[in-house]
Amino acid sequence: MESRKYSLDDTKKIFMSQGPCSTAFFYILNREFGNVNTNDEKAAAPLCGGVMQKGYQCGMLWGSSLAASKEIYKKYGNSSSSTQLAINATKELMKSFTQCNGSVDCREVTQTDFAKKFQFVKFIFVSFLYKIFKKSCFNIADNWAPFAVETATRSVNAKTNEITEQYYNCAYSTVVNLGGTEEEAFCVAGFAGGMGLSGNSCGALSAALWFNTKKYISETGKGEYPNSAATETYTKFLQITNNEMLCSKICSQKFNNIKEHSDFIKSGRCENIIEGLKL
Repeated sequence: MESRKYSLDDTKKIFMSQGPCSTAFFYILNREFGNVNTNDEKAAAPLCGGVMQKGYQCGMLWGSSLAASKEIYKKYGNSSSSTQLAINATKELMKSFTQCNGSVDCREVTQTDFAKKFQFVKFIFVSFLYKIFKKSCFNIADNWAPFAVETATRSVNAKTNEITEQYYNCAYSTVVNLGGTEEEAFCVAGFAGGMGLSGNSCGALSAALWFNTKKYISETGKGEYPNSAATETYTKFLQITNNEMLCSKICSQKFNNIKEHSDFIKSGRCENIIEGLKL
């Protein structure tokens, strides 16, 4: 690992320079692991505000999971054991975030519905004007960043049993189906089963939002958010799921372990989503 390129005292400055919380934490952890992936980081923007600003899992978690999984792939390659490690790392990040903030969901932590323009503008205004505001994203980021770094580093270096069986993964399969490389697909491995098998907002959707936005940035040279790729991906997903976002409701179950999730995906029961998210 290269020496740290930033000070955790600068978290608020990094956040302000990077923009979305998901991008900021992908950036922070990437630099901690000695990685630089600017377009990858920018492409995490649609995951801020709890996925398209809908209040689900905080964007800081999505960005952190992407960075941890990327480092796992770099260290250990693509295998079922690595996939288990990525999911475990995401679980640990979620646990750490909950311990700091009481919930993983953006809407609960910030007490703001970012889908409502007035609440969004008010929150951003108050956050910039009063950085001491307890629920400011700047303060949430500043407080959690040291724990995110420690948790991700420990989780990436954790030992896991060798798994010989091939495990299937909804998020990974989505990116492969969209034309992503093995490494790009593995970056989203922790999203499986609604992020760390938690049953929350769909991991396949977030994987597609990230990859389709990355492709959009590569093709247009534009890194703005919102963008047409993210909006179209989100619209198609809602059409497929009849406006349902939660993995546990879409699948009519929560997954107790990685094998349960793998068997579910292998059976083709999420194929309509994985196939339907192509642009």
